[in-house]
Amino acid sequence: MSRLLADVAGVLDAAFPLHLLVDRAGTVVRLGPLAGRVMCARRGQRLLSVLDVEQPKATGFMPEELLGKPIIARAKGAEALRLRGQLIPAGHELWALVCSPIVQDLDVLAACGLTLEDLPAHDPTPELLKAAKVQRAEQAAQRQGQKMETLGRLVGGITHDFNNLLVAILGHASHGLEESRDPVAREALQGVFDAAERAAALTARLLTFSSPSPGTNGPVDASREVRQVAGMLRRLLREEITLDVHIQVQPAWIPLDRTELEQILVNLAVNARDAMAGGGELTVTLDRRRLDEASAVAMGVPAGTHVCLSVRDSGSGIPAHVLDHIFEPFYTTKGAGKGTGLGLSTVFGLVKGVGGTVQVNSGVGRGTTFFLWFPEAEPPRRTVSGRHALGRVPASEGEVVLLVDDEPQIRRVVGRMLAKDGWQVRQATSVDNALERLPAVHDLALVITDQNMPGKTGVELVEALRDRGVTAPCIIMSGYSDDPRLFDGVRKGRFRLLSKPFSSEKLQRAVDRAIARGRLRRLSEAEMEPPTMPSWIGRSPV
Repeated sequence: MSRLLADVAGVLDAAFPLHLLVDRAGTVVRLGPLAGRVMCARRGQRLLSVLDVEQPKATGFMPEELLGKPIIARAKGAEALRLRGQLIPAGHELWALVCSPIVQDLDVLAACGLTLEDLPAHDPTPELLKAAKVQRAEQAAQRQGQKMETLGRLVGGITHDFNNLLVAILGHASHGLEESRDPVAREALQGVFDAAERAAALTARLLTFSSPSPGTNGPVDASREVRQVAGMLRRLLREEITLDVHIQVQPAWIPLDRTELEQILVNLAVNARDAMAGGGELTVTLDRRRLDEASAVAMGVPAGTHVCLSVRDSGSGIPAHVLDHIFEPFYTTKGAGKGTGLGLSTVFGLVKGVGGTVQVNSGVGRGTTFFLWFPEAEPPRRTVSGRHALGRVPASEGEVVLLVDDEPQIRRVVGRMLAKDGWQVRQATSVDNALERLPAVHDLALVITDQNMPGKTGVELVEALRDRGVTAPCIIMSGYSDDPRLFDGVRKGRFRLLSKPFSSEKLQRAVDRAIARGRLRRLSEAEMEPPTMPSWIGRSPV
């Protein structure tokens, strides 16, 4: 080897250890330090017997035509190794094919007999691997989101129909309990009523992840609630598990109600307890953190101040192959009868439903930490108690309630509940049907409408009524809805939301509050004449 060629080889070895030096005939005259090891090639072979060139297609070695063009090839002696490269001049009638591996992850790189340390500093493979990892994570998150959305819509649709049936079951059972004096019949009806309420609780859990909706009863002071729930969590845990609660900020208002936050804490505590079969430590920490724009985008939440609730256990940890599935509804690694697979999906749905996110840090043998990020909410305004105004509100003689629902069973059951309290009930089967009947019942005391009906929704009915000058308070019944206008209207006080299924008592309370608040609003808006002043006011004493 000439001194010049030796110098060229030294430069190539340092800069491109994965290279082949070839002559005009396409014969390999020298291999880089990595090429011989990973390509299983040797000097004297023809280039096209060492590599299967995929791009550009070549039947022979023609340096003048290949110079400067991107070359994609597969090593014939190592099928797992695909290469991207370029042909560069390396001396008199000598060319070097400098290469870099095409891999998607480190496992493929290792299968090719390479490590990142083998590659030169300027090799693009590490950055490409990082980009590929980010892309795979984004694609996996997108697929997971699409799967959850599809499953959520399926469950939401089924739950909507099931909730309608439960309204009928609860209504008929309640009516039977009120009318029957037969103890055997009453016992049977009570069993039906109790079972229907348990079914209602299950559908509520299903809807938590199928249609997470903004909390309408919040916000709640998480610092106060976590402290109060701690006692219940200690009773859920076994004696060999210690509970440490660290409240590092107070107050900490988040857009959930008390029941939802309690449900989150209980679900996470039960999971942690099951992961610590031999005992351990459960740590609950609440603090406030500010996320900059970059961190917020990476986490998929708005930038700004967030309340972070972390729940850490010292249990067995979650294997990597399980971690990607823990928020899927009905996914569980517990034995039969030991878990429904709804606990973590419920947590995920509640947090995402208010604009937050959930992060998990876990590994086999090193425990698990859940980080729940909530947007900080405005503290509730103090209002004068309306306890006396919101008591029982009896119907006045002739007062009319317009009941709108496309389900005959719902109209029959709810209509009977209302008639029992003295209301004159007028029924309609759709929004258009209700608007057609409006002239006959324009002097309405209350409107109760379903949200999801063929054609138009309950929200659209309320808007149409307001456009026609109807000021009666409105209640919208819903067993499932993903319409943001529904929750926006509830927040702004345009109407009340009555979640299906409901009992006669819940309907009664909703009616009482809607009527009472409607009367208070009319009273506050009434233009009252100033009282007549006594004639002696302002006169000088005699």
